[in-house]
Amino acid sequence: MKLLLYTIPFVFFSLTPAVFAQDGKENKQIAKDKVEPETQVVTGYEVTKIKVRDSIFLLKGKGGNVAVQMGKEGILVIDSQFEASAPEIIKTIQQVSNRPIKFLINTHHHGDHTGGNGYMNNLGITTIAQERVRQRIIEKENEAYIKEQKKAYEDYLKEAENKGLSDEKAKQGAKEILQEMEANLKGSELLPTITFGDNLSFYFNNDKVIAFHVHNAHTDGDVMIFFSNSNVIHTGDAFVQGGYPFIDTANGGTLDGYMKGLSRIMMMADEETKIIPGHGNLATREDVSYSYKMLEYLKNSISYHRINKKTEDEVVAMKEITKDFDAKGFGKGFISSEKIVRTIYQEVAKRYPWK
Repeated sequence: MKLLLYTIPFVFFSLTPAVFAQDGKENKQIAKDKVEPETQVVTGYEVTKIKVRDSIFLLKGKGGNVAVQMGKEGILVIDSQFEASAPEIIKTIQQVSNRPIKFLINTHHHGDHTGGNGYMNNLGITTIAQERVRQRIIEKENEAYIKEQKKAYEDYLKEAENKGLSDEKAKQGAKEILQEMEANLKGSELLPTITFGDNLSFYFNNDKVIAFHVHNAHTDGDVMIFFSNSNVIHTGDAFVQGGYPFIDTANGGTLDGYMKGLSRIMMMADEETKIIPGHGNLATREDVSYSYKMLEYLKNSISYHRINKKTEDEVVAMKEITKDFDAKGFGKGFISSEKIVRTIYQEVAKRYPWK
């Protein structure tokens, strides 16, 4: 009896998202017109609002940068920061417009970009993300429980085989364990209801909105959002301004993927493009180019020392590798000089193994 035939992907076998639906919720916001100022910088509820271009605003607060597009068709929001920040974000938006918030797009799964999803979902807002974001949120919110249930599932398969259960009985027992796990998963209020693979585009407020997947950059579920007519890009954490990037290798991020993402921004952007990074101030194509060249230099330098048998600690001790970037304050951000060197070293070590 080959019970391994029933060893199916453990968590995501039936967690399929609703397609262009709102899970039966009604949009509970009231659509009211309010005159939008041509330019305005307001600080309220610890959220600062900065006009980017046309009807697109940047909200800066405690988490990742939030973009807001406003118009006659309603409001689109990119990222929701933390749970505590979400009400403040909504209040800040309502300082300019009381039109209904129709969509929320997550750039990736980290809590400083998705923590407010639950609050916004409860308002009837439709949340959109790359399919890996949904899966990563489930994993994060249920890590211990999934581990426990996975062991129960594997133990059952072994026991069924030892007892010589029929294929049908073994299949039914395994199915019941998985159904019990599904029923007890937490974090459903945070989940996007629409997911996509590589690209999603739609028209909203007289602009073409293009969300595209950047493979294995900051994480394995990154998307950037391009407002084509307005010439504005929100990059999520696949680009950050004024600091070293966080390449989350535990969640599928890679240096090469990150650099390919930067290359894609440079291909799409021109000198007039406004770029909203995941963290930091508004940026330009030139800023993205600088980040790419910085990572290219660090990768080449660290690769050279790896090939010449220098250990990770020895390379970290070579402060001259990052000194020019540290002088610009890069090492003072979330990712220190040591952290970025170690991250890059560990990646190039796989490419250049020692014999």
